[in-house]
Amino acid sequence: MRPKEHREDHDRVRDLLAEFAAGAAGPAERRLVNEHLVSCSACAAELAEWQAVRDGVRAAAPVVSAPGPQLVAAVLDRSGAAPASVPVPAAPDRFADPRRRVRHAVAVLFGQLPLVRRRLWLASALVMALGAAIAAAGTGDSAGLVLALVAPLVTAAGLAVVYGPDVDPGLELVAATPTSPRIVLLARLTLVFGYDLLLALVASGVLVGFGVAGGVWALISAWFGPMALLSALSFAVSLWLGPNVAVAAAMTVWALRLLASKTIGLLPLSVAHLVEYLWSTNGITLGVALALVVAAVVFAPRVSLPAAT
Repeated sequence: MRPKEHREDHDRVRDLLAEFAAGAAGPAERRLVNEHLVSCSACAAELAEWQAVRDGVRAAAPVVSAPGPQLVAAVLDRSGAAPASVPVPAAPDRFADPRRRVRHAVAVLFGQLPLVRRRLWLASALVMALGAAIAAAGTGDSAGLVLALVAPLVTAAGLAVVYGPDVDPGLELVAATPTSPRIVLLARLTLVFGYDLLLALVASGVLVGFGVAGGVWALISAWFGPMALLSALSFAVSLWLGPNVAVAAAMTVWALRLLASKTIGLLPLSVAHLVEYLWSTNGITLGVALALVVAAVVFAPRVSLPAAT
């Protein structure tokens, strides 16, 4: 096949990959895609991403049941075929069983897992390991300071690119499913924050185990509050203003903490004390973080998803 013809087939196959993964392509299109995939690793990799989107959407979509007795009775009432006073039995709640709720939550989490960029997991682990190595080279106080700077920044960067049309190629497919955007947001927030939290806990345990840091709680409290605050800020800003602005906002707050340190001391004393207080684990810091997450989840569907026409 000549290079020009191969390029034309390549472009055409790329346009068909989403339909192919969804099972909507016709016989001729499927044959063309299958023949092209034999010699094109780039299209094979892109098809795997579309298949991950398909699997995630299917796993997260709730089961749609048949119309309940309330709907049937309402239709009959409006048509005059049945009196309005006929008692209607309550529709069964398929989530009344707590075990079903748990299974559904787990299914949503696993369904969203393939949709989070795989490079994010590796990058977070590498940066957190580097931060732990730097902390291991210092004393107990410096170990806590290093983790208090590294862990929040890693999590904030990850949450800035976890959802949105600019960073999520499968967002339109996810938005077209019955799954609420709020559920998708919470699932991805839980995955990324939980993963980075686990990394930071492992790093803290290693540092304490090797005697580099003092108590476990003292070390965790040095980074947990800042991690929650900065990641919540990045998450909210990314939904409202985009990932680039979110990263810039997180870096700005992170730089303020750096400038407020006693070693550098470039901020006015009152501002430095406020920054240091917020950059710690306390009720106000955690409350602000929670408020940002709630605001992001409540208002994100109006901001991130295209308006219905």
